[in-house]
Amino acid sequence: FGAHSGGLPWSGFPRDILIEGNTFKQRDTLSPLGLTGREMETSLRLDPVYGCTVRNNKFLGGTAIAKYTGIEIAAGNVAGLGPIYGDIAIYNNSLYKQNAGTGGTWGAFISTSNGGNGAQGVDIRNVRLWNNCYHFVAASTDARKFINIQGSFDHATQLQSNGNFVYNTAQPGGFATVGGTQYTLDGWRIAFPGRDSGSFVDQNPQYRNPSIGDLAPAVGSPLIDS
Repeated sequence: FGAHSGGLPWSGFPRDILIEGNTFKQRDTLSPLGLTGREMETSLRLDPVYGCTVRNNKFLGGTAIAKYTGIEIAAGNVAGLGPIYGDIAIYNNSLYKQNAGTGGTWGAFISTSNGGNGAQGVDIRNVRLWNNCYHFVAASTDARKFINIQGSFDHATQLQSNGNFVYNTAQPGGFATVGGTQYTLDGWRIAFPGRDSGSFVDQNPQYRNPSIGDLAPAVGSPLIDS
């Protein structure tokens, strides 16, 4: 796993992976390492994988550089691979992103066509998003939604999502985007009955001290017992 376009790649086609209790943090400046914008991204990329649980992790986006932060199930980077990705559970993760300009972020980016290799027979099945908290503070409206779907992923039958908490100051009410079609939480529920009946938007989660990476709920946080 690693950044959006780099990091440590998977070796082969792993199965039954648990990723738990980690902090993924973006630097606030490119110097002194001379990093490019892509290398500043703070996403956990699952490509390819079958049988993976991602839980109790923190994702901390930077402030000075606006790059992507979140979890990617982004197939298609390996031409001709055409695997089946599946049984991926993402739950109890916390994300805090401050965006100083253009760019975006997501809770989960799910794509069968990333990298321009969408015609390789890639299939993504049985993805579960439960009890995650997403707090995005933006200086621009170029924000991604909590759920961002591209390609041929059959989310109507292969995605389970509930109990998620989304606070997006750039796009109030925004919850998901599917191939360019944007949904508020209410619109998402209407389009796909039964989904995210226990999710929330537009309430500040009141992390205890996000500026130093403390994403525990403060006293009085709506996350407590929600």
